[in-house]
Amino acid sequence: GVIGFLVCSTEGGEPNNLLEPVNPIERLEGSTNSKRELKFYNSE
Repeated sequence: GVIGFLVCSTEGGEPNNLLEPVNPIERLEGSTNSKRELKFYNSE
């Protein structure tokens, strides 16, 4: 999927540091307030 492509992409650009993201989602206003239950992918 798109997330896998972004994580695994190695062509050009600056090196990625996945442990210290440039724009962490947790800093966005309202990112921790969810009004819906989490849904997880089931491979079965």
